[in-house]
Order: sequence, then structure tokens, then C-alpha cells
Amino acid sequence: MSYSSMAAGMIFNLLRPHGLQILTEGVNLFEAAVPPPFVGRPLSDCPIRRLTGCNLMGVSSGQGMQINPEPSYVFGPRDELFLVGEAFPRREER
Repeated sequence: MSYSSMAAGMIFNLLRPHGLQILTEGVNLFEAAVPPPFVGRPLSDCPIRRLTGCNLMGVSSGQGMQINPEPSYVFGPRDELFLVGEAFPRREER
């Protein structure tokens, strides 16, 4: 990764504090609402990685942040997902 790429990533992160965060070249952190079909279902039943190409890093809910949630975690209607993956999420995640 070049210095110019690192600087551009830092500037982008500062200008957009919520949403897409660039961690390093080609690896980004995304924040997304829980898709309606996942509400009320445990993480183990939800094909997040297959649909998005991203790994689930955490879930923000009314009870706070769950880092690396257990497979038994049940998604609520107002949960926010924190995903790490490629530069552009797949169509299903947008």
C-alpha cells in the first residue's frame, strides 16, 4: 500500500465518519441495517458471508455492541451489522 493510498483512505474516513470505512487498500468496514428476512433469526441461519462476501465483525443493538457475536445471536429489527470485506460489497448488501 502506498502512502498516497493510505492518506486518501484517512481523508475519506474523516469526511465520512459513518458508513464505509477504509481499513487498508481493498479492505473496508461497512455498516448496514439487518435485512428484514434475518430479523428474528439466529446468526447461524443467515447466509451473510455468502450473500455479501463480507465477514460479520459485530452487531450494534439496543443492548450495545456485540463484537464477534455467537452463532445463537438472534437479530432484532433495529440491529446494525458491521461487516469487513472487499472494496465494494456485493449487490445484495447495498
